[in-house]
Amino acid sequence: FTPGEQRWEHRRSSDGVEGNEYTAVPDTASIWVYYEAETGPAAGLTLGAGVRYGSESWADEANTLRRDSTLVFDLAAGYDFGALRPDWAGVTLDLNANNLGATDAVYCEPWGCYFNEQPSVSAALTYRF
Repeated sequence: FTPGEQRWEHRRSSDGVEGNEYTAVPDTASIWVYYEAETGPAAGLTLGAGVRYGSESWADEANTLRRDSTLVFDLAAGYDFGALRPDWAGVTLDLNANNLGATDAVYCEPWGCYFNEQPSVSAALTYRF
C-alpha cells in the first residue's frame, strides 16, 4: 500500500487555490500471488495473478478535475521446457495479460489529458544459455 499526498491543503496562495487539496499521486495498493509447479505432470509451469488499485484524486490545483479510482487485474503464465526435456533447458514461454478490467476513462492533468492504459496481452519465447 502506498499512500498519496492528495489530502494536503494549500494554506496560503496568491492564485485562488487556498484551502484546496494538492494535486498528487493517488493512493495505490497491489497484491500478487504466484504458483510454481516443481514436480509432477505440471512441473515447469508457473501461474500468477494480481490486482492493482488506485484511488481517486484531484487532477488540478483548482480541484475542478477529478481522476476516477481504478481497479485492474493482471495474469501471468509461464512454462520452462527444461522440465519436459533436459536438452531444452533454458527455453521458456511466458504469457502475460495486463490491465484486465480497465475502462476507457480519460484522465486529465494540468498539462493535458490521456486515456487509461488499455488491456494488453504479450508472449515471449526465450532461450537462455
